[in-house]
Amino acid sequence: MINTRRLIGDDWQLHRDVQLAGLLDAPYAALVTHAEAAQRSEADWRRRLAEAVQFMAFLDDVPVGMGGGSLPRGSNVPTLDSMWVAPEARGKGVGDALVLAVLDWARSEHFDRIALWVLDGNDAAERLYRRHGFARTGQKEAMPRDATLVEVEMMRTLD
Repeated sequence: MINTRRLIGDDWQLHRDVQLAGLLDAPYAALVTHAEAAQRSEADWRRRLAEAVQFMAFLDDVPVGMGGGSLPRGSNVPTLDSMWVAPEARGKGVGDALVLAVLDWARSEHFDRIALWVLDGNDAAERLYRRHGFARTGQKEAMPRDATLVEVEMMRTLD
């Protein structure tokens, strides 16, 4: 059974451990390197949980993924801005549960739409997002950490 829950400051170690695992598994998809993230202090991890919403997915009480959302400065459109599912949990609905948790958060904050950026060519991730009503907007940009990679924007309205 998949359960999700929103992380709080006291969950900083769980957040750190799962994010570091995600950075080892998919280093190309993040804005920071594993080495950079590993250097963060407890205060840094707690601050990250205070500044953005982060959900953890559990499969039989084992953490197997995370997804988060935030409202970028100067914007009125929140973003689904982090998503990772452990390889052994892929294809079991974990990604769907995390997307739904972030969408529920955005609705609870009374936003009328939500955006995300996905690496062009990450077909599995794009299929996940399309299942939940996201569509490409036509916006593209180079990934900030690696300009050889292109991200595409997707957006959906919230009911």
